[in-house]
Amino acid sequence: MRKRGKRAQVDQVMVYVLVAVIVVIIVLFGYKAIKGMKQKAEIASSVQLETKLRSDIESMGKGSIVVETYHIPTKYRGICFLDYEVDAFLSGPSAASPDPVVNNAYYDEVKENVYLISDDPPESYYIHTLRLVKPIECIDVQGTFKLKLEGKGATTVVTYENA
Repeated sequence: MRKRGKRAQVDQVMVYVLVAVIVVIIVLFGYKAIKGMKQKAEIASSVQLETKLRSDIESMGKGSIVVETYHIPTKYRGICFLDYEVDAFLSGPSAASPDPVVNNAYYDEVKENVYLISDDPPESYYIHTLRLVKPIECIDVQGTFKLKLEGKGATTVVTYENA
């Protein structure tokens, strides 16, 4: 009879080990799924910001003036706009960005003119009707920010609205 008792104990331990392995697998799978959903949500937020910016700037009619509010994804700590047609020499010290990649892009006249700043290399894209009053406009922001959009016909002048 003693042999049956030990065998039952061994079987019970094996069941516990199997349950523990299954729980660990479920937890790991859940962690990976949540992490993947979070990354997809960040990508969707970035695309949504780009789409809204592009649509608002490119659709401005001549003489139109609007102030739009934008939400920047939490991954980013700021946004920079570049205008290569504004003379940096005449603009003085405002023609500099706190981000060296943005500065290099400006002085190398890289085609992109919108940069989302994070701890990783910035994401960038080009909006062909975007114009500024100074060569580089960088906004350090967490959450939302406002831009004044002024339609000038074929272009839209973008300025940062405080508060």
